Amino acid sequence: MAWALPDEQNEYAARVLRFLQTSAAAAPQMWMFEVAHTIAVSERRARMRERDTTDFLQELKLLRIAVEDTTPTLERLVLAGRAYDTSVYDAAYLDLAMRRGLPVATSDGLMRSAAERKGIGFFDPR
Repeated sequence: MAWALPDEQNEYAARVLRFLQTSAAAAPQMWMFEVAHTIAVSERRARMRERDTTDFLQELKLLRIAVEDTTPTLERLVLAGRAYDTSVYDAAYLDLAMRRGLPVATSDGLMRSAAERKGIGFFDPR
């Protein structure tokens, strides 16, 4: 979401965005809810306007982000949260990365540490 909020933009997020303009990525279904939630809260707090949201969603559509089409069971989510010692939200991303053999793109230090503990690579779009 750093792409949508000017005060949260950073070099890492910008590099990931540039990468996604020519390459693909995968995300759990939860990603859509997280994007929608962040937008809704940002609009309520006047960090985004409706026009910003419209523009951002149009830009997202241009990116090749494959959203997983299966919903994990509650048991799988609980087990993943326990296994990765993270929130269930972060565990969904880590679980997807582990199952598909993909690195994780994140600027969240705790999530990155959890990935490293489990041998999941960190995506570095240099």
